[in-house]
Formats: sequence, C-alpha cells, structure tokens
Amino acid sequence: MLRNIIALAVLLCLALPAYGASRRGGKKDIDNYHITWLHSLDNGMIVAAKYLRPIVLHFCPDGTKVAFNEDASTFDTRQIKVLAPNVVFVRIQPDVEPELEKKYDVKEIPSLILIDEKGKRLSKNIEGHCAWEDLEKIIKAAHRKRKPLKKKSIQRLDRAWALYERAIKKKEYRKAVKALSTVKTVSRKTWFHEQADKALEVIDKIAEKQYADLEELSKTEPEKARKQLSEVEKSFVGRPAAKKAKELRGKLLKEKKIKAGEKEPKVTARSLFKEALDLREAGEVEKAKAKLRELIEKFPKDPFAGEARRILEELEKG
Repeated sequence: MLRNIIALAVLLCLALPAYGASRRGGKKDIDNYHITWLHSLDNGMIVAAKYLRPIVLHFCPDGTKVAFNEDASTFDTRQIKVLAPNVVFVRIQPDVEPELEKKYDVKEIPSLILIDEKGKRLSKNIEGHCAWEDLEKIIKAAHRKRKPLKKKSIQRLDRAWALYERAIKKKEYRKAVKALSTVKTVSRKTWFHEQADKALEVIDKIAEKQYADLEELSKTEPEKARKQLSEVEKSFVGRPAAKKAKELRGKLLKEKKIKAGEKEPKVTARSLFKEALDLREAGEVEKAKAKLRELIEKFPKDPFAGEARRILEELEKG
C-alpha cells in the first residue's frame, strides 16, 4: 500500500511540470516561437491599440551583424519569447525615419525604448546593447501597469468583429448589434472598443431614419407602419430607435383596438326622421325621400312612420 502511494506521488511530481508547460504553451512551443518584427511604427501602433500591447521600439539596422547579435543575445532568449505574444516589436532602420530618432532622443545605435499604442514613452532609452534581463524588466512593468488582452479574449474579439463585418455587409443589423455588444464587452479600452462605438453610431442613424419614415407612414397607413415597426424592433434591439418603435407600435395597436371596439351608431326611427328633415332643409329632396322610405320600411308601426308618410306624400306631390 505504501509503495503504491509513493509511486503515485512520484508520478504526480513528474506530471506537474509537464502540465504547467502545456498550460503555458509548452517548452517546445516557446523554443520554436519567432518574434515578428514590424518596420513601421504606425502599423505597430494599430496592433498595439487593438490588443493593449506595449511596443518595443528598436532602432537597429535590420539584417546586419548588430541586429543578429541583438536577436541572439536578447530577443531569441526564452525569457523574452515567453512575453513576446503580448508585445509588439518594431525595428526602425537608422536614418530612415529621423523624426522618430529626434522624438525619442536616440543618440546611439542600437537603442531601445518601450512605448504604448499612442507613442507615449514607457521606459527610458536603453542605449547600445540591451540585455534580456533589462528588456524583461520593463516589459513586465508595462504589463503590470496595464494587462494586455488574454489569448481567449483576443480570439473571442476577433470572431465577434468578423461576425459584425459579415453582418453589416448583408444589412443584418440585429446580428451586427449583437456582435458589437460582444466587442465592447471584451475589448475594454482598445481600438476595437472605439471602432465599435463608431459602428453603433452609424447603425443608430440608419435605425432613426427607418423609424422617422415609419412614423410618417403611420399617419396615413397605420396598419402597414405597425407591421414594419415590429421589424425595426427586432433589427435594432437594444438601440434607442427600437425603443421608440416599440412605443409607437403599441400606440397604433391601441388605436386599432379602440376603433375595432367602436360600435356604429344605433339606427332609430327618430334618427332617420331627423336625417330626412335635415336633408330636406338642405335641398336634397331625393335623399330625404330615401331616408323617409327607410324609416317606414324599418319601423312601420312607430309614430314617426306616420309623420314620415305624410311628409313623403308632400314631397312626391312637389
């Protein structure tokens, strides 16, 4: 029994490191990982803004012995590769963008600076060779200050944004709004979040236009407008126009029920007699005769029927 327990404990001790490696992507995955260098700060800022990643801005002639040594001693080390998926690497060729060198006060090549997606400095200049320990230190400090999006969040964000783009092309606004809602939930204050706000503004304008058209239509064709307002509710669920469409549709439905419940005025001998007299006064003799005949036919025994016969005879005599 004791031997079995000891054997199980040994197996667990051996398995835990492997489990940890698999959780981090595995040692082999890290060793095979290669940093992708961008050569435009503008492109680097876009990527950084999308996923809340700091930017390693490296002023170094790419493809030279200097760059090779920097890669081998710093950027290709396992310690930096572990952090690399949450960092944007931009390598600037010396003298190609002198305004950047001036902006960041670059006095020596190579030089390295850590900045954010807006170009704000996150570290001091590291002139000359940058040891991996120094780079690791400033990257971790940046990550502590603002955590980048996790892998699962990035995948969810990319899927939601792709869904939005497909939906908006097909004018499937319900799907587009739902996708943008996911984007805003996941993206925090990234480029995606800002773009989602702009996209929702455009969708709201479309929704408001549809609502305004249906509001005008409701004045002449309430039933047709009511049905189309239901579509606006479904297409733009959660948006201001959908709320207004629901209110207007409810109002039109209420009016329809009231009209449906209204009873036609009850026809009596008195009412027919009065209508006939009014028509005679207005000079519409033939219509007056028709009303009198209707009265006599419907209410032959009513006292008004006798008077109607007398007036009818007078009218027919002329």
